[in-house]
Amino acid sequence: LIVNKPFKSYRFLVSLNPKNKLTDKIKILGLSVLSKMRGVLKLQSKGEKFEIRSAIDQELDVMDLILENLSNESLFAIKQDVEFQKWRLYENPNYHKVHAYSVFKNDELKAQIVFNSDRNGVAYNCQSLFASGLSVADKVSILKSVTKKLFKEGVILVRNWHFDTNNLNLSESEVYELAGYTVLDRGIGFVWKVIGQEQLNASDFYLSRIATQGIT
Repeated sequence: LIVNKPFKSYRFLVSLNPKNKLTDKIKILGLSVLSKMRGVLKLQSKGEKFEIRSAIDQELDVMDLILENLSNESLFAIKQDVEFQKWRLYENPNYHKVHAYSVFKNDELKAQIVFNSDRNGVAYNCQSLFASGLSVADKVSILKSVTKKLFKEGVILVRNWHFDTNNLNLSESEVYELAGYTVLDRGIGFVWKVIGQEQLNASDFYLSRIATQGIT
């Protein structure tokens, strides 16, 4: 997570579990304040080399970004063609607001990062796609710029899922941490069910929130 408004974030996070004890509430308050302080320090980056377009073209094809990452790691993912993105993101009845950022350099797509936010002003990262040729520093710079744009749009808190089951997911969490996000080891998992005859290794699945039903 990364916090923009610490006390509003605290109230939201505390409300997630009505059984929180006083010590739990103190820890959550400390987390909110420390995350804000860490974000203030980390987000101070200048000299971005990329053009970030907030009003994403819904016809934008991101499969090239996905495939070039998968081929480098021998992984697999759900097919995200234009029709899927339109259904999953832009016509999703469960979403209050979608924040989609397309990142270009010399008119070449280098990244796509998509969030949705609820009525509380809490944003959830749906997916972060980066061109495989980008350096870690460039990815961090892009994520910082996008996060600052989110905060300017009134988002109080950003939450995300991270998995360490393969190198692509693991590298994503490292980028977020370097960009000022606080990565917590809370043990979240997902259920894998084999359908059909093809045997796939669940650890090779590039996993992000976009692979869920998108209710939150």
